[in-house]
Amino acid sequence: MLVVDDDVSVRETLAELLEDADFRSLRAGDAAEALIILGQNATIDALVTDLTMPGDDGITLIGRARQVRGDLPAILLTGYAEQVTSVTTLAGGNFHVLRKPVESDRLIKQLELLVSKPNG
Repeated sequence: MLVVDDDVSVRETLAELLEDADFRSLRAGDAAEALIILGQNATIDALVTDLTMPGDDGITLIGRARQVRGDLPAILLTGYAEQVTSVTTLAGGNFHVLRKPVESDRLIKQLELLVSKPNG
């Protein structure tokens, strides 16, 4: 998994949550860093990104990531309830949107649906 969030504490908390659930995670603070990591690491099987970040937002990142990695499964996180409907409509619903603060069980279940969970 690649976890992308400009808030260090959120990024680290999400990555640790994924690792506790036996997912390997890499971390990036913005879209530019995430795209470099995606280009260098073939083992990333999903993207978890914040919607609102400096520079490119999460929707733009998902689009660019999929130019590099085909139909990379993605989860977009947002802290704003009113953005959830507009985001999925705007982007055609080509990814899953979860509201922050995300419930850990819900995030893990969604990721397990998107990718095969590694055997730990």
